[in-house]
Amino acid sequence: MKNIMKLAVISTLMAIGIATANAQNTNIVLRVTVALSGFRQVDESNAAPVKITNKDIFAALSADTNGVTFGKSAQLVLVSTEGSEALPTFQVRERGDGTNVIVTPISSDIIHVESSGTEIVAKNGTTRYTILRFIYNDGAGNSFDVSGFATLRRGRISGRGIGTLNDRVISAAVTVAGTGSVDSANAVLRGTIAASGPKIEIED
Repeated sequence: MKNIMKLAVISTLMAIGIATANAQNTNIVLRVTVALSGFRQVDESNAAPVKITNKDIFAALSADTNGVTFGKSAQLVLVSTEGSEALPTFQVRERGDGTNVIVTPISSDIIHVESSGTEIVAKNGTTRYTILRFIYNDGAGNSFDVSGFATLRRGRISGRGIGTLNDRVISAAVTVAGTGSVDSANAVLRGTIAASGPKIEIED
């Protein structure tokens, strides 16, 4: 009877351990830099130069209507989950007190990325070429819908206490162009959207 009880307890503990492991996700995180410039319509016959950068996105997202405020340490990141077919999602991360990091998920209705689904493999698989599309709308009169040629670099990512992932995207450089709005005025835009600084992390 005692042996049966011990086996039952061991089985229960193993089940709890498996459930806990399954509740964890391995994420790949890349820092994103947006650098767009162009012109917006001022009146029927005049245009003015404009730009949209990370700083402008943070300022728009910090508006009272979005209920958040981002400081100077804020970073825009793209997060993808290993083994998931879901599209990567954007977050804003900034330093809190001590070593704490404040993570603010951004709704895909505000910003998201889409892939053309076609990739050209080069340099023994370490480089991929594709077309990416980025769509952003802060709901306060600023938006962009840009797409263009993307160069994806693949390689190894290691994390302390996590291990190593091979053949993952470690950087991306995208030359884009498209349309949008700045201060509710129509705009045409071009520039770059880049991702770098890969790291892996475990999320419960």
